[in-house]
Formats: sequence, structure tokens, C-alpha cells
Amino acid sequence: MSEEKNNLEENLNEGVENAKDMASDAAENVKEIVSEASDKAKEIAGNVAEEAKEALNTAKEKLSEVVSEETIDNVKAKAGEFADDAKEALSGAADKATELAGDAKEKIAEVLSSESVENIKDKATELAGDAKEALGDLGEKASEFAEDAEEVAEEVVKKTKNFFQRLFGK
Repeated sequence: MSEEKNNLEENLNEGVENAKDMASDAAENVKEIVSEASDKAKEIAGNVAEEAKEALNTAKEKLSEVVSEETIDNVKAKAGEFADDAKEALSGAADKATELAGDAKEKIAEVLSSESVENIKDKATELAGDAKEALGDLGEKASEFAEDAEEVAEEVVKKTKNFFQRLFGK
């Protein structure tokens, strides 16, 4: 009877250790997924910033040439397209991050059903929520940046147009 009890305790301890290992692996997977999503969002934000700078430089170059209504309209259209593209890219990144956070949360719930690892489960859920919130904030900031870039481009176009009109007396 004592031997059965020892075997039972041994199996129980082994099961708890396995659950802890699985919880630890799940937490690492969540961290990895959140890190990948964060890196991708940072990459997209960096690309958006670079594209905004390129669009602004291109607008400056085009405006320094002969300014016509057609050129101004083209710059406005390109700025609008750029802002739309940036919003789409950020929306896609935010959606993917939300999806990854949801997937991670489901996987954690499956693995962490034991009371002995309840604290790990709560921490991982909190981490996923924080990551989702941080990515949402990043998406909002990048969207605001894209809108600001569009406004700056429009302002440059207006000021350049006024300058050339005053210069040529129109």
C-alpha cells in the first residue's frame, strides 16, 4: 500500500513538473509571438517613416521644378495614396498582432489548466494584453504620423504655389 502511495505521489509530482514545463514553454511562445509582432510593427512604422520622408523629398524636388496645377494635383494624389497605404499597412499589422495575441491566449488556456500554474497563466495573459495595447498605441501613432506627413505635403504645395504665383505675378 505504501509503495502504491509513493508511486502515486511520484506520478503526481511528475505531472505537476510536466505542467510547469508546459506552462513555461507556453509563456516563452507567447513572449516570442509578442516579440515578433512588436518587431514587425516597428519595421512597418520605420518603413512608413522612410516612405514619408521619401515622399516629402520627392514633393520638394518636383515643386522646385516648374510648378503647374497638374504637378500640384499629382502631389496631392500621391500624398493621399501614401496616407491610405500607411493606414492599410498599420491596420493589417494591428489585426495580425490582435490575432497572434488571441492565439497565444488560447494556447495558454489549453496548457495551463492546473491550479499549481495559475500564477503563470495570469502573468502570460497580462503580458498578452499589454502587448496588444502597446501595438494598438503604435498603430495609432504611426497613423497620426502618416496624417501629419500628408498635411505637411499639402502645406508645402500651397506655399510653393503661392511663392511661384507671387514670383511670376499671377
